[in-house]
Amino acid sequence: MSADRGVSSRTSFARHCRDHAPNALVVEAVSKLGRSAGGRALDIGAGSLSSSHHLLSAGFIVDAVDPDPHVAELAAALGNSRLLMHWTDIRDVELAERSYDLIVAMHVLHLIPRADLHALIPKIAGWLTDGGVFCATFLGIRDSWAPTPWRATVLRPDEVLELTSDLEAIRLDELEYDGTNVLGQPKHWHTLRCLFRRSAR
Repeated sequence: MSADRGVSSRTSFARHCRDHAPNALVVEAVSKLGRSAGGRALDIGAGSLSSSHHLLSAGFIVDAVDPDPHVAELAAALGNSRLLMHWTDIRDVELAERSYDLIVAMHVLHLIPRADLHALIPKIAGWLTDGGVFCATFLGIRDSWAPTPWRATVLRPDEVLELTSDLEAIRLDELEYDGTNVLGQPKHWHTLRCLFRRSAR
């Protein structure tokens, strides 16, 4: 997914990261639900399907959303009837409120323009069931892509908390390091790693 609803960035990610293990934050999010298995999950910007694969192994029915046609190919090859592929942009999806026990958005929300992100996050909060968990990463202001807002939306921790004010923060920490992007190019990362919960009403 990209800011202009294109797929070039996501195509590169899906093709280069096909065999990646699930992010540790996703594993932690599943454990925060406090159940052995089951439920329904939404994987936003599903990419390599590493998160979806982990969620399936934990017994979830998974709706995977990504406009990249290569992701749809990966989903078809996986051949799991509990994986429902939505080949579209998350901003174009209509979902019922309180539908998901877990929503995952790993390394994708920075591709959404700030104005669209302000509209999307409250929708995500509304899609969670009572007690449901939202697991996401955002890019921080010291990320090397921060000077190019056309490339990435970056946020301060307080801005993330303001965006997610309808949810209870379980974790919000910052990870900062020099590494590479998915294509192996040098990059400074500043990532905000977040877990939120929708309180029971």
